[in-house]
Amino acid sequence: MRTSSPEKPDDGVLIDQKWIFIGVLTIIYYVLFQTIYKMPYTATLLYFEYASHIMDGDLPYRDFNLEYPPLALVFFLLPRLFTTVYPTYVMVYKVEVFICMLIGLMVIYRSAARLRQAPWKVMSVYTLGILAVGPIIAEQYDLFPAILVLSAIYRFWTGRYKSGWMFLALGTMTKGYPLLIAPIFMIHHLRGRQYRRIVSGAVIFMGTCLAVLLPFLLADPSSLMSLIEYHSQRGIQIESTYGALLLAAHKMGLITIKLAFDHGSWNITGPAAEILAAWSTFIMAALLLAGYGLIYRSLRAGEPEITRIGTYTGLIITITLIASKILSPQYLIWLIPVIPLFFDSWRFIICLAFLLTGACTYIVFPVHYMELMDFKPGVITMLCIRDCLLIFFGVLIAVSLRYRLRIRVALSPRNASV
Repeated sequence: MRTSSPEKPDDGVLIDQKWIFIGVLTIIYYVLFQTIYKMPYTATLLYFEYASHIMDGDLPYRDFNLEYPPLALVFFLLPRLFTTVYPTYVMVYKVEVFICMLIGLMVIYRSAARLRQAPWKVMSVYTLGILAVGPIIAEQYDLFPAILVLSAIYRFWTGRYKSGWMFLALGTMTKGYPLLIAPIFMIHHLRGRQYRRIVSGAVIFMGTCLAVLLPFLLADPSSLMSLIEYHSQRGIQIESTYGALLLAAHKMGLITIKLAFDHGSWNITGPAAEILAAWSTFIMAALLLAGYGLIYRSLRAGEPEITRIGTYTGLIITITLIASKILSPQYLIWLIPVIPLFFDSWRFIICLAFLLTGACTYIVFPVHYMELMDFKPGVITMLCIRDCLLIFFGVLIAVSLRYRLRIRVALSPRNASV
């Protein structure tokens, strides 16, 4: 339950807890992730090349292909300003990711303090989430949009709606998926009949996106179409839920599939894969509409609660991961900052499901990824287990919201009078 307690706690013990977790994350990030628990694959060379193009005066989308929204270039470019040598770039880039990780920890800490929750419990969930997803965090840039989403939720919760919408727009211009969180903010305003805030929020969101896109639109209006075409033409990635289904059907002799490397990932080809790719957009749209409908029913009018907004965000992100034809391992990073915001009685089992999902993901990629591409039955089974766990994780979130809704209906004045 939200309280009006000050953001900054006075208890020295709480402050000590914060520094303890900073130390723990430092050990995890700079020791564990570099030794026995490490990632042999990295995208930092690609980021270095993008940044080098910018330094050479090239325009993204027009002069070189870029598969990410334009604000991602800021995070690629910052380390490049310090060096022209790739090994040094990697070191600086990982420092940038680590700083972002600590910013997320601070937001989680402040949220717990405002809610009068034990900060160590909430920060423990955040730390365990980082451990579950593993060292891929340092090799990709998905933590940046994830923390932007967390910052947007925090500001929205504390009544700074305009800056909340702005941070959400910045996240969208960094990765894209935060756009799906915008309806949650709108539903909150709609339930509270705050129609002016809906309009102002939409204006701020679109204005921020336009400000980021404007330089590219002015330089070459057609250049951004390459980004849309790139993602619309992608096939079924081998690690997606559709990919697991196709792999299982192939091993049972029901269909025949092949692998092809394009658009930066290994994708499944064949008639069945083409059908699923064509239908995946409609499946995702239907599931998202069902998710928004559940959120609308469970959200009550009044001041926003970060625990509810965090749970709603977790539900929408999970639906996106399950229904998307692309499910790269780093996408689990999107969930790390919001899982600590699950404060209801379902939190333990939901967190456990996520931890198991992360562990299975690491076993598939990178440990046995080459065997997966060889269609080895053991790794296919592990992938199917991982995807089932992810679905179970999403179902748990949805059921917890339904449970809250039933309690609210049961405690309503109309039912109480009966």
